[in-house]
Amino acid sequence: MQRFSKIVSHYAWTLGAFIVIAMLVIWLVLYLVRDQSTVEESPSHVCRDNIAKLVEAQVKWAEDHGGEFADKFSDLHPDYISSLRTFQCPAVMGEHLFDENRIDELCEYEMAKGLGTDSSGSLIFIYDKEGNHKHSRNVGFVDGTVKEIHEFKFCQMLKKQMGED
Repeated sequence: MQRFSKIVSHYAWTLGAFIVIAMLVIWLVLYLVRDQSTVEESPSHVCRDNIAKLVEAQVKWAEDHGGEFADKFSDLHPDYISSLRTFQCPAVMGEHLFDENRIDELCEYEMAKGLGTDSSGSLIFIYDKEGNHKHSRNVGFVDGTVKEIHEFKFCQMLKKQMGED
């Protein structure tokens, strides 16, 4: 009887340890999946993706138009940007853009004028409108990089670029 009790005790402990380990693995997988989807779908992340798409579309536009970038965002739709959502910052709770005739009016991004493919890659090109995000802006550069920059630093950089500093 004592031997039976030791065997049951041993298997019960092994089964209990297996259940605890299995629960930890399941919890870890669920945590990592939730955490990854939160990062990928955050408004700031989607906004940076939108700006990267707009810069890429401008480069393609310039290849087809003698090295000059489009003057208006609406020039990029539908040939270079098919989704109207690309013109909207998801952090802004404003009027949603469903009318392709109002792209320039409702677009939540701005672009520096007078740039072309021969411009320095470090120049600010496409960026959030003021107030899209608290204390910072997502900024796309001519070379295609996109960064989040604190509002004060962004204003300094833009003034310097425009020769106002």
